[in-house]
Amino acid sequence: MRLIRLALCLGLLLGQAGLALAVPNAYVLDFLGNVRIVDTAPNTLVPNTLAVGKEAWSLAISPDGSRVYTYNTDNPPNAQITIIDAANNTIIPPTVSVPCTFDSWITISPDGAFLYIACNNPTPNVLVFDTGTNSVLLPPISIPGGAFTDLVTNQTGTRLYVADHGNSVIQVIDTTNPVSPVVLTPFSSVDSSGATGIAFSNSQNRLYVPRPNAPNFDLLAIDVGTGSGTPIAVPGRHVSTNPSGTRVYLLDNLSGNVTAIDTASNAILGAFNGSSGVYSSAVHPTNERIYVLNQALNNIQVFDPNAPVFSPVTTVNVNIPPGSFIEPRINGRWMGPAPPAPVPALSTVGSTVFCLMLLMVGIVMRRRMRHG
Repeated sequence: MRLIRLALCLGLLLGQAGLALAVPNAYVLDFLGNVRIVDTAPNTLVPNTLAVGKEAWSLAISPDGSRVYTYNTDNPPNAQITIIDAANNTIIPPTVSVPCTFDSWITISPDGAFLYIACNNPTPNVLVFDTGTNSVLLPPISIPGGAFTDLVTNQTGTRLYVADHGNSVIQVIDTTNPVSPVVLTPFSSVDSSGATGIAFSNSQNRLYVPRPNAPNFDLLAIDVGTGSGTPIAVPGRHVSTNPSGTRVYLLDNLSGNVTAIDTASNAILGAFNGSSGVYSSAVHPTNERIYVLNQALNNIQVFDPNAPVFSPVTTVNVNIPPGSFIEPRINGRWMGPAPPAPVPALSTVGSTVFCLMLLMVGIVMRRRMRHG
């Protein structure tokens, strides 16, 4: 029995060497419809590139990290949603047709049950996509005159906020019941014309909206309780938050600055310089390192927000094809939580050792029986 226990322990220990710990991946979507995957443990590019359809515009990741959804317009007259299994980085057939064309943006509810699609063409509306049935719920949410640049939910999923520069407002939609959403009074006291994105701070219940067309080229902080806005005098076009909502990062693709802002005070903490061409960012869900996609340099620059010197910790080359541009252009929702960990299993070495040990146990026990 001692030998049996030893064989089990040894086999399991060696088997653990064959297990890969689940870590968050970063997903880079380009306009030609390629998804490149970055393993953020060693910060290296995963070899296989996934083709999800040309004219790819936006990407969203389920809260549990198990699914990646991409939106593309490679199937006229409709667009389509392509679903990726994040555990093994494969596409789950079939793609799903949605009644939308051209540039549109997607986000996912905090429980992962619904995708929201801000559709600009053929008519401005917001579509609700049920991820359980992989189907669009009709009718769509009609918003006359809308021209959308991004959308985001609050932390509970009861509100959907849509940056609508066509009407120069932030649209507010009650999604308490996503099957029957209700359009509420928009935030119209703030001028959101020219908004290039939107992000939500969980800790402060604020929206952050870059306004490059504003007189001072600012970032607007909007209190979702009152709808009032406070401008922050810092230029930029692309915004993201850390998971806790205590920090906002604003990217300016002209100067290359990545400005860090404290959401409690809206104070500017400092800036990383990622060189001109910074285009999108995401924050690691555990160590909060900032991954900044640079279109000009064809790489991802990784910054440590707690480092005394704001310079890249490392870079990852992503080899974006010439003539394409990076998506999501807006707020960098291209990093998700770790995919579900694989079911524990013995590695090849562990399995071999385990079998040999069992064989040895059988031989010893047989000899003992013969001489018993």
